[in-house]
Amino acid sequence: MALPSGKGPPNRCGLSSESGAGANGRSDGRKRVHWRPFPFSPARVTSNRSVAPWLCHPPRTTIPAGLYPWLTDPGSLTARIRARCGVFAVRVLNQGLAPPHRDEAAALGIAPGVIAWQREVVLLADGVPVVYARTLMSRDHLRGPWNRFTGLGNRPLGAALFADPRILRQPLRLARLDRRDPRFQRAAAVVPGSGKGLWARRSLFGLDGRALLVCEVFLPAILDLASQPWVRSPA
Repeated sequence: MALPSGKGPPNRCGLSSESGAGANGRSDGRKRVHWRPFPFSPARVTSNRSVAPWLCHPPRTTIPAGLYPWLTDPGSLTARIRARCGVFAVRVLNQGLAPPHRDEAAALGIAPGVIAWQREVVLLADGVPVVYARTLMSRDHLRGPWNRFTGLGNRPLGAALFADPRILRQPLRLARLDRRDPRFQRAAAVVPGSGKGLWARRSLFGLDGRALLVCEVFLPAILDLASQPWVRSPA
């Protein structure tokens, strides 16, 4: 399935197709991300019993009101959390080669069961886990332009992605993950008592025609962060 090219009307996910992930289109200085096609064609994502469908526009009534802005903000999640806490940190859970889940393989356009590079982290706000994040790319791309992202350590991926204007982003897709989904299980292992379901978002980033998949699962404590940016008291 080929992706469209050039400028045009808003796509199905409601984001314009005018600039890349590094573009800054806001008067307040915060980065805004617009979708722009890039030259690769991931396979159509399908769901199975253990994987929820990833939708551009799930019914808004199914999403907690306080969570909706987090799920749909096309900017950097790292920057959004940082603006609402005193100390932001990244804790790496795992990094290496492993088979991706079936829907992840489909999104990346690789065959099921093929090994991919993966990185799993937890984002913390003032020491409290608020997001479980998962990044994947084809093993074939480890020697390509994404190679520099494999050595981030405890540095946030988002800051690096949004700092490079060459990196282009596809629209966000949302899903509510339940206990059957292995990503829910991983997130719930970080924060026991996460309930019966957790909302997540994901999108593909492209650099020189190569894809990187980023999935972010929102933990219950994300709702404890202020709706407005955190104001630091003067020293």
